[in-house]
Parts: sequence; structure tokens; C-alpha cells
Amino acid sequence: MKLAGYLLLKLSLAATAAGLQVDYVRDVRPILQEHCYECHGSRNQEAGLRLDIKSMAFKGGENFGASIVAGSAQDSPIIQFVSR
Repeated sequence: MKLAGYLLLKLSLAATAAGLQVDYVRDVRPILQEHCYECHGSRNQEAGLRLDIKSMAFKGGENFGASIVAGSAQDSPIIQFVSR
């Protein structure tokens, strides 16, 4: 899971530096699909966190608020969790 956090953070920083908009479906979902769906996908939602549906991914799980804060990787708990 650490690789997923690293990739998400790097993507966000690179896009911000280049003045580009990060698109969830195009840029983020493939990373989550490869590294996170086993535990947080359609079949299993550990801690109530579902990452295969954009609205649910932004909503977050049972214990925290929004897991993804649009435009702010440093304020997105998902980055902190997968970077541990």
C-alpha cells in the first residue's frame, strides 16, 4: 500500500507543478485499482472505505471524514494512511 500512496502523492505534486488538473478516473483510479481494491473495492470494504466508486472514495470510511480532498494531497487522509 505504501507504493500506492507514493504514486498518488507524486502524481498530485507533478500535476500541481505543471499546472494540470488531476482527473480521478484517468489518473487516480488506476492506481487504487491496482493497489487498493482487494481490501476497499466492490467485494470488500475494510473500515467502510470503498475506493472503486469515486463518490464513495471522496466520502471516506467509518472512522474519518473525506479520504480524498480534491486539489490537496497533503490534506487527504488516504495519502497519510498509505504512506505509513
